[in-house]
Amino acid sequence: MQQGAPCARFDVIVLSGAANDATGLCAPLHWARRQARLAELIDRRFAPALLMYSAVPPMQACPALPQPLRWFMGRWAGQMNQSLAALLNGEVAHGAGLRGLKPSLLGAPCRASLA
Repeated sequence: MQQGAPCARFDVIVLSGAANDATGLCAPLHWARRQARLAELIDRRFAPALLMYSAVPPMQACPALPQPLRWFMGRWAGQMNQSLAALLNGEVAHGAGLRGLKPSLLGAPCRASLA
């Protein structure tokens, strides 16, 4: 999001997860936290009446990806969706942890960062 973008009011804003989010291999919890920071910025600048999230698509269903890459990307996208859901449900903020999320996926930093 550009820092110089003018502030405006919107009724609805949708944050959509995409295949590029999964193929970037950003650790799922870091990605979810970046989504939360983006949502806070959107809320401050645009004050939407409703902020909606969409999941990262089911990469395991993408026929263009060969196996076992399709399987791996499907699992990765699932972990990203699980991390986002846990963050939105307050499980991460309250220290409840992420059920079934592999600890090795929590620590890898993202390649990109939000300003």
